[in-house]
Amino acid sequence: MEAIETLEELLLIKKQEFGTNSDEFTETCKQLCEICNILAVFYLKKDDVKSALDLLKKSEVLCENNELGKAMTYNNLACYYR
Repeated sequence: MEAIETLEELLLIKKQEFGTNSDEFTETCKQLCEICNILAVFYLKKDDVKSALDLLKKSEVLCENNELGKAMTYNNLACYYR
């Protein structure tokens, strides 16, 4: 969770410095999306469904311009709802 907090801070800095259309911002969104998905699966396996859903919702916002991230997030959301 500390990695997510750090990447979120970095994302805000990149948004301010480079804008949301920059490669720097997009790359950080991809990294944060991937980490959220990995942790969400971990929490699903531990039956902590609230934490998993929170992370998947965050990931859903982050993967707006990332097709691979969308596929991963929606797949994990399907696992959550199953």
